[in-house]
Amino acid sequence: MTTTKLSDTSQIFYMFRHAETDWNVVRRLQGHSDIDLNNNGEEQAKNLQQRLAPLHFSKIISSDLIRARRTAELGVLAPGQDRSVISIDSALREVHLGEAEGQQREQLLPIYGEAFWSRWSSHLPDSLDLRFNGGESKRDMLTRLIDCVLKNIKAHPSDRLAFVSHGLALRTLCHYLHPELTETQFIGNCGALKIECSPLTNQLRLIKYFSPDEKIL
Repeated sequence: MTTTKLSDTSQIFYMFRHAETDWNVVRRLQGHSDIDLNNNGEEQAKNLQQRLAPLHFSKIISSDLIRARRTAELGVLAPGQDRSVISIDSALREVHLGEAEGQQREQLLPIYGEAFWSRWSSHLPDSLDLRFNGGESKRDMLTRLIDCVLKNIKAHPSDRLAFVSHGLALRTLCHYLHPELTETQFIGNCGALKIECSPLTNQLRLIKYFSPDEKIL
């Protein structure tokens, strides 16, 4: 994706998806379920640290779920950097999926139907207000996610910030910031979004998505 020159007053930050879990492998919906990284996920996170060099973040804000926290510690924190730069914020959590958490697509289709699943899986705006029973909508998640980002940008205007969050949360944000995307942008484990924030308007602009095998610049 090519972009225009950034303004001198803009703040650039990065948002990362956590590394792999066993539930990712079998496509089991996680939501707020607190699932740790598997062995491959730990290796992905360590490789993320190499992909980031020489980027260095003075403030790292992570979802409180362990898969995100471990990714922040193993992958976003620079070698030798003090862990005190990491702070935790539950507003960066994945969409809460209610009764769908821990389930797979095949278990949910008899309850919700193919039409609901297709809309839920879509990046189109009419999916934003859908929710599983007992869960939240993607719009609800997007509101708390953006509020968290803007709050931290305002609090740390001179810091280079990184946020560690979750796949559906970042995919929804990606399409919200770049509605011209016609194909659903899957955010892979340890994928990253590079975003610009205008301090005068609080407007966010997506600069680039980095896939899990790309050097992050």
